[in-house]
Amino acid sequence: MLPDVPLSLSVLRTLPVSVDVAATVGTLRVRGHDWRSVSVTALAAGGRLAVEPASAESPGGPLAGALSADATGPRPTLALALRSSGAGVDLAPLLEALGASAPLRGRARLDFSLRGGGNDLRTYLGSLEGHAALSMGAGTLDPALVGRLTAPLRGVVPEGALGGAATLRCLDLRFAAADGTARAETALLRTGLGGATATGSVNLRDETLALRLNPVVRVGSVSVTTPVTVGGTFAAPTVSVDRGGAAAAAAGALGAIARGSRDEETAALGALAEALSGGTDTAVPGCDGTPAPAAPRPQRAPGVGDVLRGLLGR
Repeated sequence: MLPDVPLSLSVLRTLPVSVDVAATVGTLRVRGHDWRSVSVTALAAGGRLAVEPASAESPGGPLAGALSADATGPRPTLALALRSSGAGVDLAPLLEALGASAPLRGRARLDFSLRGGGNDLRTYLGSLEGHAALSMGAGTLDPALVGRLTAPLRGVVPEGALGGAATLRCLDLRFAAADGTARAETALLRTGLGGATATGSVNLRDETLALRLNPVVRVGSVSVTTPVTVGGTFAAPTVSVDRGGAAAAAAGALGAIARGSRDEETAALGALAEALSGGTDTAVPGCDGTPAPAAPRPQRAPGVGDVLRGLLGR
């Protein structure tokens, strides 16, 4: 699925002279978008290139970075560092300027430092080392993306509550890459509906996925969670529900609902079910890593059948 786009750095080996340039451009228009205060210092000699420092006021905000390339060996190497400053960059106009669509809108702090080697893009990505991090505060998610993400929750969560999924409270992602495998060190998402954390890795060498997602949806005083495993390949990913974890979560959630009953016997049975399941202390992750406060109780609480269908995927 990753393209075999050639990465040729042979021009660095054939340069007849050394090049040492420091330049500043007030406004640089690329694809109809203005990049301002562009500043670059570059040195090319002996088959190597170093661009550092480099900075610009991008369409989304200030960025600084560095680029280095080495074409002296049989396998060329390329390293790239990119970092935002201050309050970060506005993702939507930045991605649009780069020719990409924006799945979310808001200001983000970026920190990338990646290096690898290869004669084509697939080989290069399969050798990546370094880290990539993105963190956001308040923002919004693309409606089409929200629709896909909340589809399994329809009929489980009141329709009025699903609208909160488009409201981004925070997003914090950090992956560490080694030998082409990117491992999630931090993966946290919080929206107006709930939140999710993730663990695992993405293997760029053989294009496989090994991720475990832990979404948590808060409905009134009840936290509904269904652990999900994502595996397979980039071309044919597989998604499966952890049935054991879902069953335990179902028992805990049902116990919590019953425990709130005015009937003493039902409440007692609910407390017992909740205790046997391990409790319902699964909390929506907060933006600072601590549990978030409970959301206001919706107009219609989920019923027993709703929770079971949602947790067990039926």
